Amino acid sequence: MDVAIAEKLLLEIKEIMNSLGVQFFLRQGTCLGAIRDNAFIPWDDDLDLGVILGVNGFTDQSIEPLLAAFRESGYYVQSGSSDSLIYTTLLKDNMRVDVLFHRVIDEQIYHWPGIWLPVTLFNQLKEINFLGKTFLVPNPPEEYLRIKYGPNWQSPKRFDYAKDVVDNVPKEQLPRFLERTSRSISGFFYPGNVTRLRVLDNNGAPVDRANIRIVGLGNFKTNKQGYAKLYLKTKGYSSSMPPSLSDEVGDLYSIVISYNDQEEVLYEEILAPNRSYLYNPDPVQTEGRIFVLDQV
Repeated sequence: MDVAIAEKLLLEIKEIMNSLGVQFFLRQGTCLGAIRDNAFIPWDDDLDLGVILGVNGFTDQSIEPLLAAFRESGYYVQSGSSDSLIYTTLLKDNMRVDVLFHRVIDEQIYHWPGIWLPVTLFNQLKEINFLGKTFLVPNPPEEYLRIKYGPNWQSPKRFDYAKDVVDNVPKEQLPRFLERTSRSISGFFYPGNVTRLRVLDNNGAPVDRANIRIVGLGNFKTNKQGYAKLYLKTKGYSSSMPPSLSDEVGDLYSIVISYNDQEEVLYEEILAPNRSYLYNPDPVQTEGRIFVLDQV
């Protein structure tokens, strides 16, 4: 991260938000750095901000005027939506800013990659001093960061942090009899949403009985040819994708692939219904890879 550019953009965005009366808060890595280090995390690659829909009169209809203000200030803007939020990616000076507009559903809001947070963390946001200005964060921020990053959130971790985040997401569980018949049941309830993912080992051979965990959806096993059928359904979150992938239709998922004594967390991967993907491990780099699945 270019810290100087990050500071410039965050202060610029704050000015735009304030001018339109938009109450926003720091989230994810931006919140973590501000609370733990009183600084940006040097190895972070974006800024993360959030807005709760329905607060201070800010509604779905308020979003477009805000995005127009960003465009006028030189930002490239990309947006989309899901059941639980409206997401926007801002790009300027080679830095990405993710702004999520959260809907409150059953007194909770959805947080990537599969955590439902109590809305009480956002009812009365906490003021902090950061970059010489006042910013808002979830309240109490320590509880927010514990839920998001686990009990060791105060210890900086540059590598393998994605595994900690994914491991902190409650496991998806099915009764055993449903687990045994998950393929047929999922196919019945979600027809037309079958996605195939093939897992190969370091020698290019198909892996039988590899476990594929789609965070927020469940676990799937590969067959002798290395294929697993994944049944995608409406998710709580769909992220706008990098410009190089913007022509691909799909949602963003965190995926954990494990077999034998190997495991890799793919923190950000795009999957779309009715498509086939190929996973090839990297014998050298076993962590930190994103967007590595090949569509075939």
